[in-house]
Amino acid sequence: MAEPRMNPNFRKRYAVRFVIGMMSYAILLIIAVFAAKAVAAGPGQVLWGLLPIPAVLFVAWAAIRFSREADEFARRQLTESLAIGFAVGSALVASYGLLDSFGAPALSWLWAFATYMACWAVGSLIVSLRYRS
Repeated sequence: MAEPRMNPNFRKRYAVRFVIGMMSYAILLIIAVFAAKAVAAGPGQVLWGLLPIPAVLFVAWAAIRFSREADEFARRQLTESLAIGFAVGSALVASYGLLDSFGAPALSWLWAFATYMACWAVGSLIVSLRYRS
């Protein structure tokens, strides 16, 4: 089967999809937080907590689409940035997990997600600087 032809606007389409997903996430998260506070503790709060998940899945879908629409060079950059982000993020999360075992304050698992995303962003910056022309 022939490779699909690459559209040079794949980065712009990804940026639009990503921004839409993140804005949706932020809006839905704010709604969920305020709505959950208005409900008695229990299953209702958990259900409100599920509200932002479709936006998270949309962002994941956007990243997958980007990797499928990208040319070989862009795919290589994405793979390298993910590898750096995963390696550094794993070291940080595992290290803090160890510190937690020795009395450091427990953190929400959302911090692990934020750590991985920040490390991926730093990895993307490193890769873009490495391949800067």
